Amino acid sequence: MNKNTKVLLISLILLIALVCIYQREPLGKFLVKFGQETSVRIEEMKVKSAERREQKVAEKEAKRLAKEAEKLAKEQAKEEKTSSIDAFDGLADNNPESISSSELLDMDDMILNRSFSSEELLLISQQNGVIITSQDKSRYITVTSTAEDGSPEMRYMLIMDSVDGKYFRPDDVMVYSCAATKLFDSPSMVNAVKTAGQWEAFKRTGINSEGIYQLFTESGQILYANGQYFRRYRENMELTEVITLPGERVELEVNHISQNPSLPNGCEITSLAMVLNFMDFDITKEALSDNYLPKSPIGEANFYEEFVGNPRDSSSYGCYAGAIVNAANSFLASKGSNYKAVDYSGVSFQTVLEKVRQGNPVIVWATCYLDQDPGYSTEWWVDGEYLVWKANLHCMVLIGYDTQTGKVIVQDPMRGKEEYDMELFIKRFKQFYSQAVVVE
Repeated sequence: MNKNTKVLLISLILLIALVCIYQREPLGKFLVKFGQETSVRIEEMKVKSAERREQKVAEKEAKRLAKEAEKLAKEQAKEEKTSSIDAFDGLADNNPESISSSELLDMDDMILNRSFSSEELLLISQQNGVIITSQDKSRYITVTSTAEDGSPEMRYMLIMDSVDGKYFRPDDVMVYSCAATKLFDSPSMVNAVKTAGQWEAFKRTGINSEGIYQLFTESGQILYANGQYFRRYRENMELTEVITLPGERVELEVNHISQNPSLPNGCEITSLAMVLNFMDFDITKEALSDNYLPKSPIGEANFYEEFVGNPRDSSSYGCYAGAIVNAANSFLASKGSNYKAVDYSGVSFQTVLEKVRQGNPVIVWATCYLDQDPGYSTEWWVDGEYLVWKANLHCMVLIGYDTQTGKVIVQDPMRGKEEYDMELFIKRFKQFYSQAVVVE
């Protein structure tokens, strides 16, 4: 035993003796107690060590299972993609001479949710981006291309409603990119394949609850993007229009109905009440609002299809043309009427004036104060769709015009019969996306 070891042993003995004196316990009793405590600590360490080993094994097993699940999901997605490509290419392979022949797609069998006239069927055979639904509820979109001989040909591409584990609610509307934004080949949003130009048009074929849009491009691809960068309407449209109607004054005898006091935010449904009463239907604005207008709470309503809030509530918002069409057709159906409300949104203002000239009052959207532009005020995510509300909205009934003085004549639910400058009114009408509804 060397000198250092002896010193260490003597120090340990002295330390134990001092502890015994401090604890007032005999050396033997202390050593027994020390040994017992040491044994307990050793057992505790063994248990903790075993628990750590079990935890590491469990974590390792969880990682293995996660990798297997990820691998399985990728294989499944690959199979789905391959199946889609095979189905797409197989249509051409089965009959290369005529992509749109009945051997490839029997329109009577394929189309489930829409009916088509012969003119519409011809349009489908020539137009890119028309969505059709098969009897098994699979959806396809038309893809036009040019054959080697220069003749047009048509393919039908499968629209998958589940991609990379993400489900897409079916949709069929045009949307426009409001900024240069990236487009991806999958909803994982990893591989950007192109950048959309500002106000570039796309057919939206699906919406994911996380706000991912499934988009069909003009080149015949289905790509994915962040829905926040898209709108249903463009904002770079022309705000002026030359009216070529003859110099004349036209005015329909539409009686005024005030939206106040019962419907402080009911300009849209009150405008519909004026039109229906002009057509000899006996219906009040309140009955239309309470019984026929689709409504949902603020933050949950899609104003393209339903009213945001309630017209009886002064803190509510409003709705666009689609909601008024829904309300009107619901009422007309309840009366067994052959009349239908038609959404003419997007037409020229001259077309709207011509409707008035034919004896049809037109429900139109403009600003509440014509001397002020609309402004963006509130935004919501509703069922995965990004919605931006424009402030200063107002709805009224266009009942006439005077091309000699450059005026339009309206029944304003807030102010009564008014004549407004036609040029300014056209600008506000177009700023609210040329929305117009006619009951005919």
